[in-house]
Amino acid sequence: MVVAACQQYNFDDIQTDNTTASAVTPTGLGLGTQLCPLTTDQVIAESLTGEQWVAGYVVGSAYKTMNNCTFSATTPNTSNVLIASDSLCTDAEKCVPVELNTTTLQQFSLAHHPQGFRQCLVVKGSLARYFSHPGIRQVTQAYLLPDLDLSTLHNMKQDWSEWDGEY
Repeated sequence: MVVAACQQYNFDDIQTDNTTASAVTPTGLGLGTQLCPLTTDQVIAESLTGEQWVAGYVVGSAYKTMNNCTFSATTPNTSNVLIASDSLCTDAEKCVPVELNTTTLQQFSLAHHPQGFRQCLVVKGSLARYFSHPGIRQVTQAYLLPDLDLSTLHNMKQDWSEWDGEY
């Protein structure tokens, strides 16, 4: 197992309620597991449900609606972040809102932790509509991987679907 050094942020100071996970660097994408989390593009394009792992770059936050998004590190909003497959994304339609519904999770908000802007956030939560958009709610685990470049990871779901089962 590969363990990455997360951003210089002391999680020991946060009261935990099982919402911070050990930072594990994904080895691929597309399966909804901690080692192969879903992409934000998959969450948006596919009608997926249930608790899944998802990885994306923190690009902003939304205020009460996806029509009122802020794409910067400075936002007073602590209830959510927007993640996307592109760290430079400024298109709300390409973002997945992530509900930060506990005090512990709010430490990932840009209001509390602006250094997380454009960093990779890996979350485990329930895929559900949030702001009338495909989103992630009831997050149970989350961590930042600031040095992770998602474009270097293979989409395992795509790789498996192309395999014909013959050696």
